[in-house]
Amino acid sequence: LITVSFKNKLPKKNLMTDQKAKIDDSISIDGKVGEVQTENDPYLEKIDFKSFRDADDLETAISVQWHHSMSRSLYLSTVLEQSELAPLFAGAQWAGTRVWHAAIAMIEYLVDNHKDILSSPDSRLLELGCGLGVPGMIVHEIFQTKTYLTDQESIMSQLKKNIQSNFSRSTDIHALPLSWSQEIHPLHEETDFDILINCDCVYEPLYGESWKLLVHELNHVLEKNPKVVVLISVERRNADGIDSFLSELESSPQIKQVERVWNDDDFQIEIYQAHCARL
Repeated sequence: LITVSFKNKLPKKNLMTDQKAKIDDSISIDGKVGEVQTENDPYLEKIDFKSFRDADDLETAISVQWHHSMSRSLYLSTVLEQSELAPLFAGAQWAGTRVWHAAIAMIEYLVDNHKDILSSPDSRLLELGCGLGVPGMIVHEIFQTKTYLTDQESIMSQLKKNIQSNFSRSTDIHALPLSWSQEIHPLHEETDFDILINCDCVYEPLYGESWKLLVHELNHVLEKNPKVVVLISVERRNADGIDSFLSELESSPQIKQVERVWNDDDFQIEIYQAHCARL
């Protein structure tokens, strides 16, 4: 583990400055259009990824498979329901149909470092702001971990359909609407999650300062369950708000330390673990 204060920031080299290129509605894996090329992107060497498009070359679905750890691919629709299209311009719903580098990094980190927890009987994983739910779904497929995927109500229809189409025989993977500003929710009474993950949900140009609500949610979970392993992956971008998020997280009442446990200098991706103050 790399134990540092978040205040010792990584150098911001190779940052994406063209936001239009970074946020392109024709792609579903970060920065890739059409046929996926892996020679310049090590993250696409970690996951078998295919994009399915209609006659107008608009993406309708993707398939994903993690290395050789999975015997099959997961097939996921990336098309939002008609009723869900109106809020698209807010950004969050659109982002929920993408697969980001930080999510791929989180999968690798979990598989490499938390295999014992995830493969133990009755282990439970909670993903906040899951979007398509790729990390949680892959963990469930590999380890049969009881998995709870949560995000805004507006993308629940797509998420539930993807779970049903890929895990129709499983009763241990669930999609639940969860607003981080919601004070009372059934999940808030859960005390036995083993791991909580959140992937690439801090980026102010797209999500505003919703990271403040994320800090609140993380504190709420740790208050109920101080032993849960809290892991957050982020990607450094211009004006992302990540330092403000980490500062507020580290100063929050339930957390004694925010530790950077993994980083990729080239792609500016970092994974942090939040340690509970009561341990």
